[in-house]
Amino acid sequence: MQEPYRKAVLRVMLCWLGAVAAFPAVAQTTVAGVTPGQFSVNESGAATYRIPIQVPPGVAGMEPKLELTYNSQGGNGLLGMGWSLSGLSTISRCPRTMAQDSFRGSVNFDMNDRYCMDGQRLILVSGTYGVAGSEYRTELDSFSKIVASGTAGNGVASFTVQTKAGLTMEYGNTADSRIEAQGKATVRVWAINKISDVKTNFMTFGYYESADSSMYAPLNIGYGGNTAAGLPNSQSVTFVHDTARTDKTKVYQGGSLIQMDRRISGIQLYIGSTLTKTYSLAYSPSPATSRSRMVTVAECAPGGTCLPQSAFAYKAVTNTSLQTLTKWHSRFGDVDNFNLPQYYNNLMLVDVNNDGLADVCSRNYDGVYCGLNLGSGAGFGALTRWSTSFGDTGGFDQPEYYSTIRYPDVNGDGFPDICARMIDGIYCGINNGTTFSSLTRWTIGYSDAWGWLPAKFYSTIQYLDLNGDGLPDICGRAGDGLYCTLNLGNGTGFGTVTRWSPQYGDDNGWGLDQYYSTIQYMDLNGDGLPDVCGRGGDGLFCALNLGTGAGFGTATLWSLIPSDANGFNVPQYYSTIQFPDLNGDGLADMCVRSGDGIGCSINTGNGTGFGAMSAWSTSLSDAGGFNLPQYYSTIRYVDINGDGLPDVCARMFDGFYCGLNTGNNGFGGLTAWSTSYGNNNGWGYPEYYSTMRYADINGDGVTDVCGRAIDGFYCTTSLPNTNDRLETVTKNGQVTTIALSSLIGNSTVYTKDIAPNVAVYPKLDLQYAQYVVSSVASSNGVGGTVTTQYNYGGLKAELGTGRGMLGFRWMKSKNLANNIESYTEFNQNWPLTGSVAKSETRLAGSGNTGVLKRTTNTYAQGTGSATGTTFVYPSQSVEESWDLGGSAYPTVTNSYQYGQSPQYGDPTQISVTNSASAGKTTVNEYWPANTGSGSWVLGRLKKATVTSVAP
Repeated sequence: MQEPYRKAVLRVMLCWLGAVAAFPAVAQTTVAGVTPGQFSVNESGAATYRIPIQVPPGVAGMEPKLELTYNSQGGNGLLGMGWSLSGLSTISRCPRTMAQDSFRGSVNFDMNDRYCMDGQRLILVSGTYGVAGSEYRTELDSFSKIVASGTAGNGVASFTVQTKAGLTMEYGNTADSRIEAQGKATVRVWAINKISDVKTNFMTFGYYESADSSMYAPLNIGYGGNTAAGLPNSQSVTFVHDTARTDKTKVYQGGSLIQMDRRISGIQLYIGSTLTKTYSLAYSPSPATSRSRMVTVAECAPGGTCLPQSAFAYKAVTNTSLQTLTKWHSRFGDVDNFNLPQYYNNLMLVDVNNDGLADVCSRNYDGVYCGLNLGSGAGFGALTRWSTSFGDTGGFDQPEYYSTIRYPDVNGDGFPDICARMIDGIYCGINNGTTFSSLTRWTIGYSDAWGWLPAKFYSTIQYLDLNGDGLPDICGRAGDGLYCTLNLGNGTGFGTVTRWSPQYGDDNGWGLDQYYSTIQYMDLNGDGLPDVCGRGGDGLFCALNLGTGAGFGTATLWSLIPSDANGFNVPQYYSTIQFPDLNGDGLADMCVRSGDGIGCSINTGNGTGFGAMSAWSTSLSDAGGFNLPQYYSTIRYVDINGDGLPDVCARMFDGFYCGLNTGNNGFGGLTAWSTSYGNNNGWGYPEYYSTMRYADINGDGVTDVCGRAIDGFYCTTSLPNTNDRLETVTKNGQVTTIALSSLIGNSTVYTKDIAPNVAVYPKLDLQYAQYVVSSVASSNGVGGTVTTQYNYGGLKAELGTGRGMLGFRWMKSKNLANNIESYTEFNQNWPLTGSVAKSETRLAGSGNTGVLKRTTNTYAQGTGSATGTTFVYPSQSVEESWDLGGSAYPTVTNSYQYGQSPQYGDPTQISVTNSASAGKTTVNEYWPANTGSGSWVLGRLKKATVTSVAP
């Protein structure tokens, strides 16, 4: 159940505005004669670095607030890996979610799309969503009035935002700030194009928009103008673009192309036409992944005089081979009868104890046995029997039963359970962390009596989350179509089996292996729900999940290529159809082997078909020997080098080979990643090559390879996935060194929650190969080094709602020079997600049992300025502190009341009291808000009454 969070997990963590954890920055920034820059560790454990762009001041603070911002968990954008330009607001399309819309959707550039402003969902206040004249607020109310104007394709043309602070912000109100989806009149992104204040001071923003894709980038910002005075902009910022970047991965959304075809290589600051300062950004391609990496930032005067540049060095482990083949377990050999298909076919890598590391399990004659991953990167522990069921005496030596054994998490607790088809239905055993419980029947469906005994039916049974609730459901093919059953969510069973599609049945010609064996489930349109595809005589037919929890749509022809007429009715071709996400856009693409090699078709996200097929590799051809099952059956698409894109790998007669994804519509040439797994080592027989498994067995985030040999279970591991992550920052001779660690296998860095803090469905405790900062060493300015170590605990996510990642429950940093710790606990319930519940400053042996200061926050929530919005505020904050000897200082309690109706986020009473009976209460009275006739004037204080109490 943790797999959906591997790719994008921890990239967006919702925080209550103003209540973000403040962990000490370890690299100081403002030094005379040096470009400012600030290093810190954020609440998701990412290393961050910020370089403010110091622009000439504007009038009344009306100037751009720009920063070059690094995040070690970020992607590859306009400023290369991890870097971005902050300070430019946007409104963009976003999908519907269960929490907000009771429906899971995707962005399709239609009227079903929703809108988000800087990541915050827009809630409709009046009018019709996506229609001119409609009015919105942010879901977590920022008390801004957002009004849509005009029509552009399927949606509005522009937005006007009036903020509580008195600013008027325009989005998409110029042609260059209205970023249309490629090939459409419909807008994808509304970029900010103007900001005005109440005195009519203004800023304007200009953009480059690609003619060939939906990509855009800032070109210029002008400021210093005043509308009332008739003054034009007198100052400006110009962005210089580098169009020579080679890492131009194409991604698609809703049928439109988005291609990052340039980088920002410079920022120029002007007063009038006079250049006052430049920032030059230099890049270097990663030797491991070829991705862009910003290596220096130089701040220079017009004459060429520059401050000492800030230099950035990155981790680059070039993965070109697997490590030495080693025996991870002495069992599973031929002497243990694992050369028999009823046993070796059930050999699987599954994390049965939920520690983030794959364990090894298989059925034997008297039950199911598992060996736990020792976490040492070198082996599995002794086999123990996890279930006395599934033995030969129970009939599981027959393929119609043993081949259906799977490990879905049927009760949503994060632990994989075990399920299989028996003569009278599907039975499951619940995982308690050390064993599986006795089997109980979860559905009478899929039984022999219901006709599921033939291979053409039982072999199609799969577990997948059909309705997006985070729990596995079941689908399988019957004679008259696809039949599915939803997980009831009660931990005891599945619901009624119903027909989800009348297609894919025998009556439609799907009763032959060359057709039914190709049925697979994948997300074709980016809504997070599984769709279905299978090869028919005329090509590949796919049906989209309707999202209603009741069926698939009509299956239509998505690709003509894998048809009988094109020769794909033989197993060396049809059995190789797979659906990897080749370009990392979240949409399943399609690859298949033919006599000439591997051909792939990119999914454009239009919901109707794959794009044209092109040759991605000529190496895996019939001429290369891949028409034999011992080779073509081992073809898989896995990220073997840790760059985030799937590569193609397979076994050949003399070893294990891979072709790396170039990121530009192709795989590189096959190279030997391991001389093991060759025929000369005995891997040419099905009892060995068919057991090859691909998984991350050592917790470093990179795919490893394992398989059964004659005398046991062997594995070859990859090098750790820390490529292109910032390792050092050097500025004026001062160096900050950053160490990153995986959440797996590092108990000193991350602690997964246990009782009483263990997650309960729909929440899920997480532990996977996410890299976080474990320590930072910084120059102290006098020849020494200060080291700070970081610890984390209780990472959680919420399944099924669309809220997703809930963040860590706690974080801790410790300065090893003075041993002072900063500890913070976070809320993990929406809408408080990410807000600080408690913070402490600690020093062992001092204060109150090691605590010098503690702040405990209590929050309240209510309806914001409109129905459907939420206003979250701290209702109370209690500050306790102690001296080094443990004597208590007076406790200070801050209390807040917000009594407005409607609510505009202004406190009506603020009280500060302490344990010495002293205090002060401020009662605020406000003028009525002026929100009529286009006005939006809030929060004007009418009277403040202060009452003080002496101690």
